[in-house]
Amino acid sequence: MLKVRSKFVVVIAAAVGGPLLIACNDAQTKPAPAAQEVAEAPKAKTVTVKTTQELFTALMTARGGDTYLLAPGQYSALGLRGAKYGGSGVTIKSADPKNRVTMAGIELADCSGLSFEDIEVTINQRTQTALNVNACSGVRLSSLDVHGPPGAQNGGLLFRNSTNVIVNDTDFHDLGTAVRNVDSNYVTISGSRFRDIRGDGVQTTGTSNITITGNHFTDFHTAPGDHPDAIQFFTVNQKAEVHDIMITDNVIVRGKGDITQGIFMGNEADLAYVDVTISGNKVVGAMWNGIAIGKGRNLSITNNIVQGYVDQSSWIMAEGAVNAVISNNRSTDYVDKDNKSAKFKDNKRLKLGKVGDVSALELPPLPQEN
Repeated sequence: MLKVRSKFVVVIAAAVGGPLLIACNDAQTKPAPAAQEVAEAPKAKTVTVKTTQELFTALMTARGGDTYLLAPGQYSALGLRGAKYGGSGVTIKSADPKNRVTMAGIELADCSGLSFEDIEVTINQRTQTALNVNACSGVRLSSLDVHGPPGAQNGGLLFRNSTNVIVNDTDFHDLGTAVRNVDSNYVTISGSRFRDIRGDGVQTTGTSNITITGNHFTDFHTAPGDHPDAIQFFTVNQKAEVHDIMITDNVIVRGKGDITQGIFMGNEADLAYVDVTISGNKVVGAMWNGIAIGKGRNLSITNNIVQGYVDQSSWIMAEGAVNAVISNNRSTDYVDKDNKSAKFKDNKRLKLGKVGDVSALELPPLPQEN
């Protein structure tokens, strides 16, 4: 029978919207005693709770397969360390998806087997970020509404050193950078919506086996000196190449906001992005770099649409790519198309669109040519 070890630290839940104190194993605090190993129950249970403290107490004896329903209301921040569940994991969600609870931040460290669904998550006053996920595995975030106050510059979701993380069908808005993932593995960000962002929509460094698919980005609001991207990868302070990157079927449109770059993969440390697929994306009204990758190996850029506006052209660029296929795209411009290490074929040019024109989003895929 599968056994699950659950370890927690002491949590002091503050007033709604206030800071959360997490007693962790460092020089200033003492760790709480570990819970005894418990076998996964043959029958999962569903429990309704009304406060963060009730939820935390209930999770002390949770087993894989259990579901915790949050009664409507305002919840203080939740912090968990060492909460590990086997089987199908533990699900925490609003009891009524049409009347979602509001939780003032979520912090997870060294946790596994946790799903959060149908929750409005606001800024944790302690971390100034809505969600922090560190050294975790098997975490799923679905149908969340993640935001700060109007015009906020706080972070939305930060996860680092984590594996098997799924973000699905989630709204990110009124944030600085919506999602930051650092030094992680097997990450999926799908079917989510990004608006009213000041910085980057999805920012990635040091992460392999990542899929970013079916998301919508629009209405970014920047300040002078900002360098915003809907989807950004960078290699600053990295020592190794990342690999297996899928960026597909995303829509990036200027909307009523400021101009941003589309999909930008910078190469500050002279490290290649390896085994990269960029396909089916639609980028309308972006900056110069509609789709740009600084250094790619085993790269496929296919069936994308990149249309600049009359006030700003936009292009597809794969500078210095090795073993690359760039085909069946529509774009107002192409850079490095004479690269002998890239197969450049069946691409079409688009005229610059009028500011605000989104008709390019409706263009059908180009037919494949032999």
